[in-house]
Amino acid sequence: MATKGNLPEVLQRDKALLEIIVESEQDEDNEKAKKLVDGARTAVEIIGRKRYFDLRDKWSGWIIKWTTALIAFNAAITVAVGAGWLDYSDYEWFITAVIVQTFLQIVGLGAIAVRYLFADGGS
Repeated sequence: MATKGNLPEVLQRDKALLEIIVESEQDEDNEKAKKLVDGARTAVEIIGRKRYFDLRDKWSGWIIKWTTALIAFNAAITVAVGAGWLDYSDYEWFITAVIVQTFLQIVGLGAIAVRYLFADGGS
């Protein structure tokens, strides 16, 4: 950028500009900067916690639905076998396997819920 004017005026403007720059650099308020950084850190913490709680609520709902579906499935099989609609007399291991598998899934989902979704963050 070409500066117009005679040399003493240009030098005078450059000197004034340098003084303004130096003054603004010295005018930097460390306390103000620290407060801005702390405010930004607090905002990030609040947003992160909100997202964490939203995610926790979402997963809690899915775990409840899945556990309910597993229990309903076992109840339906029990009713069907009891009413004689299903006959597993040739496959006695099948009912045992289904019940054990469902029980382990429910216990596993409960362990996940307690350990990760409802932990206090200390572990």
